[in-house]
Amino acid sequence: RKSFLEVEGTELRVAFCLKEGFPDSAAVAFYDATQLEPKDARWWYVSGVVAHQQKRDAEARTDFKTALSIDKLYLPIRYRLADVLASQGDFDGARKVLLEATKDNPEHGELFAFLGRAELKERRYDDAIAHLQQALKAAPQATAL
Repeated sequence: RKSFLEVEGTELRVAFCLKEGFPDSAAVAFYDATQLEPKDARWWYVSGVVAHQQKRDAEARTDFKTALSIDKLYLPIRYRLADVLASQGDFDGARKVLLEATKDNPEHGELFAFLGRAELKERRYDDAIAHLQQALKAAPQATAL
């Protein structure tokens, strides 16, 4: 296990690189972070976010899958993974990621809304209607489905 100073130094380096617009340096810092704390899903998640922003979707997909294997509770990992899968044309894979999330989190209306919007793009209209209705049931105050 690495020392607090090593981990904190990596966090500061990542934050600086992202803030100052050095994505390549941030990628190196993320790699270092995943080596220092390989079981910390946040490094894999944020690394995936940056890779996706840089249009490196294959790398983003791997990072998000790694993050999800470590932390199945943090929903943004599933959202981002589904988004990357859909952008790569793997709509079925994206749908499976979201369906699994709805089983674990039936109270989260935004999951059903995300799933319903994805199904609209696939022209799975019956499924989309059902999931958008579930979204409204789970979050009746939602105004943007």
